[in-house]
Amino acid sequence: SKMLINVHTVSGRKHQIDVEPNMTIGSIKEELQQREGISVQQQRLLFRGQNLNDTTTIETAGIQAGDVLHMVLSLRAGF
Repeated sequence: SKMLINVHTVSGRKHQIDVEPNMTIGSIKEELQQREGISVQQQRLLFRGQNLNDTTTIETAGIQAGDVLHMVLSLRAGF
């Protein structure tokens, strides 16, 4: 079942993204790359202060409809 989550960027932009429980964090980053032009490698997504791994799913991370993720930039590739 689809649900909307929110992603806030460092620049203060807010994105609503339609996700499914089995989607990975990596696929959210790909969506954000389309919208923001920031490469997947440069993005870090935080949920409740915790860094999210690309392979983690929405469900595993405990993210629910309406939750907010924060995108911060990583200047070093691979972190």
